[in-house]
Amino acid sequence: MTEIFFADVSDVQAHMSAIPSKWRECRLDRHILRKVDAGRYPDGDYWRVRECRRCHTRRWDDIDAEGYIIQKSYKYPDGYQLEPGSGRMGADSRAAERMADLQGDIAKANGQHLRSVS
Repeated sequence: MTEIFFADVSDVQAHMSAIPSKWRECRLDRHILRKVDAGRYPDGDYWRVRECRRCHTRRWDDIDAEGYIIQKSYKYPDGYQLEPGSGRMGADSRAAERMADLQGDIAKANGQHLRSVS
């Protein structure tokens, strides 16, 4: 079994502070996808493309003739993902990411700015 390598929390925090706030929203709250294109393969299966309204990530779905998703793939904007080889984001990284965002929301609500917002 292959061991999973997780990204360092401080690397994730540095990355999150460097990307636009709209991208952070997508990383925390998921993408807001709009329909872009769709079609049917010669074998009877379907495909569709959707794009995020905030970060412009594109998602391709391959769908079988009964409507089940066979495969999904994504194309992210340059700089959206961590550097290759950084590892996967684990629970600790996601928690740190969430707390930084939450503190920013609280600061905004109080009329303060505890961190920079892109």
